[in-house]
Amino acid sequence: MFQFNYGGYNIHSDDSFVIYRPNGSADYLLLLFLAPMEVHFAGGGSTPAGPGACILYPPGVYQHYHAVSKFYNSYMHFSVNEDFLNKLPVPVNQVFYPENHQDINLMFKEIAEEFYLQKLYREYKLDILIKNLLIELSRSVHQKDLEVLSGVKELHEIFNRARLTMLQDCQKQWSTEEMCRLVNLGKSQFFFYYGLFYNCTPRTDLLAARLDKAKNMLTSEAMQVSAVAEACGFHNIYYFSRYFAKKCGCSPSQYCKKFKK
Repeated sequence: MFQFNYGGYNIHSDDSFVIYRPNGSADYLLLLFLAPMEVHFAGGGSTPAGPGACILYPPGVYQHYHAVSKFYNSYMHFSVNEDFLNKLPVPVNQVFYPENHQDINLMFKEIAEEFYLQKLYREYKLDILIKNLLIELSRSVHQKDLEVLSGVKELHEIFNRARLTMLQDCQKQWSTEEMCRLVNLGKSQFFFYYGLFYNCTPRTDLLAARLDKAKNMLTSEAMQVSAVAEACGFHNIYYFSRYFAKKCGCSPSQYCKKFKK
């Protein structure tokens, strides 16, 4: 569970204000710079950080930064007892630029309001809000990496819409031509970008979505296994049973029994 220790939103300080903690702090520190800053690192060296830049300091890591013209930022100190951060590709101890930093800043605002207004169940809400902020930062960094590789942001958004259409209608037997028409690309380009954006093939994606749908439908005692398979796009009951057992470690019938118990 995440614990918010201290922080603020749209904080202005004296222009000569300097943060210098050679031994770091006992918790994590996440900063969003809203004015040009200079960030220094242990062992020498520094880097400029423009408005919209972030940096995440882990506990015990050298912290040294100051304003270039005015000191203006949002920040939070937080602690966490789980390995949650290791699962997210949020850069640590380096300056990075998330997309839509205005939206990120509004999330800092919501966290600060929740903390200072001391609303009911605030520790649970703060846990959710901090996780959400870190997830959005992770997604932003990941999407930027993809866009650098692909060179086209609009194409990624087109593929996201196409993928949503396919997976929400996963029981349909999608042909290559139908999938290509969703993004208006040829076969080779479609498969190249799909693998680049989602690190899997469309077939793998559809099978996973069908399996999730089947697992949900098997919890209904009113449906036979064969009916579930057909409704989820598996028209061969034997293939469905083998695939289900491979992915879930049990047959569809055994899964039903386990759920009932």
